[in-house]
Amino acid sequence: MVFFSRKTIHLKYFLTALVFLAGIFFVLPVDAATISLRASAGSVNVGGTFTVKALINTQSESINNVESAINFPNDLVEVTSVSTQGSILSLWVEQPSFLNSSGVVSFNGGVPNPGYNGSGGTIVTINFKAKSPGSATIYFSGAAVRANDGLGTDLLSGQGSASVTVNGTAVAEPKPPTAPEVEKMTNPVIYSSTYPDQNSWYSAKSGSVSFKYPAGASTVQTLIGNNPSNTPNVSYTPPITSKTIGNLTDGVWYFSFRYKLDGQWSNVTRYKIQIDTVVPKNLSAETVTTTAGLVALNLKADDSHLDHFEINIDGNPGLIVSLEQASQPVVLPNLTGGTHQVKIGAYDKAGNKVEITKEVMAEFAPSPVVVAPVVATLTPVVAPIIPASIAWPNISIPWQNVLPVIGWLLLIFFLLYGWYKFLIARRKLLVAKKRADQAYMMLLDQADGQIEILGKSSQKRRLVKSEAVALSDLKQIIKKIRELKENED
Repeated sequence: MVFFSRKTIHLKYFLTALVFLAGIFFVLPVDAATISLRASAGSVNVGGTFTVKALINTQSESINNVESAINFPNDLVEVTSVSTQGSILSLWVEQPSFLNSSGVVSFNGGVPNPGYNGSGGTIVTINFKAKSPGSATIYFSGAAVRANDGLGTDLLSGQGSASVTVNGTAVAEPKPPTAPEVEKMTNPVIYSSTYPDQNSWYSAKSGSVSFKYPAGASTVQTLIGNNPSNTPNVSYTPPITSKTIGNLTDGVWYFSFRYKLDGQWSNVTRYKIQIDTVVPKNLSAETVTTTAGLVALNLKADDSHLDHFEINIDGNPGLIVSLEQASQPVVLPNLTGGTHQVKIGAYDKAGNKVEITKEVMAEFAPSPVVVAPVVATLTPVVAPIIPASIAWPNISIPWQNVLPVIGWLLLIFFLLYGWYKFLIARRKLLVAKKRADQAYMMLLDQADGQIEILGKSSQKRRLVKSEAVALSDLKQIIKKIRELKENED
């Protein structure tokens, strides 16, 4: 039989309490961040405009993802645009978008390492236009603010709304832009619906250009070519106001135009057209694994006008990757363990694209939020004297990932320590039992010797009464001891 002392029982209770408190320590939830909406004006007239900023306060926590829908009454106001200028978010799982017919703005964006920690940070800026009189309440729905802890912990604890009163006094509608008036201009004006921006690239080889010049011009001249200094020499009498051009090859073209009025030629106006019909070449997406075990892609493509990449995972909406972001491995977000179909596209400035598809194997499910190529270093949810992470050369291990491991190691240590103490106590008991057995055998041997001596004496002479009683008692005692021994064995 094994008996535990009071000291051993107290140690058992202490270990049990310590393990219980450690379990609570490692699973305490965090619930801290708040988001709010701030309008640029409390009231506006019908037809007027105002902005609403979505702001975040992380309450000293580090976050790396915010997603939400923002609802508004589409009978009172409408969205004209959504801006990310000045946003704390730079990695967009879902680019900010709006749908006036449903009265909703939605977005889902991330922050690279080390996340964002602060108050008053701008998420998005929404530009509104007032439509009808009334009180417009704008509010969040389906919002989540995820911690920079590798676990996607939702920190959202509060969300505010904004109200704007739309008054019934209408403001004058701005007139739509029209082609510039040039009756009093010396130089003609050229514009194009096919190539509206002279600094952009286009894949259309054919299109049209239009021109404005003073009434009374008798003749116009045009020319399309690659030399920006060419003088137009193809004449049109009577004058024309637009021209179709076609079969433009890749490169930079200049459409030149001038008119003749009262026998004098005007100055030459030139319009630049940039054509690119060649898709990017040699698109590659090498699969790599980050130091944190996350799956990432090294994206490369050959194109002098390369603009960006797009990644689609298992048919889900694409992740837009800028050339700056593609200069380092791009982590694939929200991967669960297993095989995934990943489509990668490379786009140039003219919209030409090339796509490839590859299978990517994920060993485990990382954080469900978009992260930067380097694993985020997190602010621990423990005493502030603990550093944010343990760092070795080229490795950053977040405390939130280390603490559970420490907890398990402590539990295993105390269990092993308790087992060790148990074995020591058991060994001591076995040694004591062995010594007791040895003493018992010695006593039995001595008692048997005394009984044998008294027995021999009884054969030679008659024992006195006291000797006879002692001999009988001794035999009874020896008998009981032997029975107890047999029962114990």
